[in-house]
Amino acid sequence: MIDFNYKEVDKIRIVAEDFVPDSFIPNVNIYKPEIIIGRTDYLQIPTGQWVQILDGLDNYTRKNFIESYFSAAIYALKRNSSKTLVANQSYRENIELSHSSSYRNSKNQNFRIENVLSATGNAELGSISETLSLSYGIDKMEEYFSENRKTTMEEVYYDSTPDERTIVFWDFTKIVVLYRTDTRGNTKLVAYNDFYVETYQKAYIATSC
Repeated sequence: MIDFNYKEVDKIRIVAEDFVPDSFIPNVNIYKPEIIIGRTDYLQIPTGQWVQILDGLDNYTRKNFIESYFSAAIYALKRNSSKTLVANQSYRENIELSHSSSYRNSKNQNFRIENVLSATGNAELGSISETLSLSYGIDKMEEYFSENRKTTMEEVYYDSTPDERTIVFWDFTKIVVLYRTDTRGNTKLVAYNDFYVETYQKAYIATSC
């Protein structure tokens, strides 16, 4: 799992908005549960929206001791499951895949975005949830908050080949993180959540030992 300590997240490379997620799928069948693609640049939260952040700080503390709140989206590929096709086997099926959230199953519920952001937005600036949703291309962000797991149907179609193959299903996810920096320059994690986007398939030819 990703270490959300700010110093570690800051080391993740920034990727262009038009990057192609499946171009980061490994060419060899590695057994890593998660691959970090990159992250967005930081998005500063306007001071008028700070009141929507329920992190236990009052207005006096924020005004006098907080420098900024900011967010980013981290892009990752998560290994979902795999299927082996023997040599000369063709395969065509619609299969059901389950997509679970490793981060929302975390024991620390205090860091989940839905428990930190107020549902009430500023009439002029709007809500932070809307800002994050639009900035990071997450449709109906609020709907994800009540789901730790979802299922999709995937069409799997492969012609026969002389080689044994392993079909790996990679989930593309976006992890939104929110941080707070005080006037002394200390930055702490305030909230995070991950969002399933779509699934990619990759066929790997089995290698002989």
